[in-house]
Amino acid sequence: MTLILVTETHGEVSSGFCATFTQFSRLGEYCFTTKHLCELIQHIAENKDLCETKILSFDESLFWKKDIKYTLGLLKLVHEEQESEGPINNSVLDKYVADETSISQKEELQLYTQGTMLDVIISDSGNSIQVGEYTINSTHFGRFADYLTHGGFMGWNPKTPKFATTAKEAMEKSKHPLYSQIQQELINPNAAEY
Repeated sequence: MTLILVTETHGEVSSGFCATFTQFSRLGEYCFTTKHLCELIQHIAENKDLCETKILSFDESLFWKKDIKYTLGLLKLVHEEQESEGPINNSVLDKYVADETSISQKEELQLYTQGTMLDVIISDSGNSIQVGEYTINSTHFGRFADYLTHGGFMGWNPKTPKFATTAKEAMEKSKHPLYSQIQQELINPNAAEY
């Protein structure tokens, strides 16, 4: 589930999730745990005067390694289910997806040693945000944030993580100018300009 994100500094870049692997998210060459990115969305939303913060970023290869491991495990599970000569047990698949797309506390602690802190700077007017080397206008960042909190195009399966729900609710109620455009689009989707 790749989202093409329009940036002011690099044109269109790949972002979002890869397929249904939602444990990690990406923005161009940066990789983040989805939880950290949702916490960033929430932190900005809850602090209307916030102009600067940081987020932990990882090498993009970590994202792809995790995605490949997840996809191969899912294919193996589907193959095993098909060999059982009965119908595929959706609850087994749902459990695998839920287990593999959530990050354990132990794994999260191990990740901290592999990451780099990136500066996140919001323009004084709230019209744009800079994440590392990418500058994104507020409209496109808001759409990106909405996409992440919804679990991409497919939605969260089998249930929405609390961090995504909390970030979405904070964004919808936010007084931070960075979110004013996406709030208008959520109220009136027909008014969105693409």
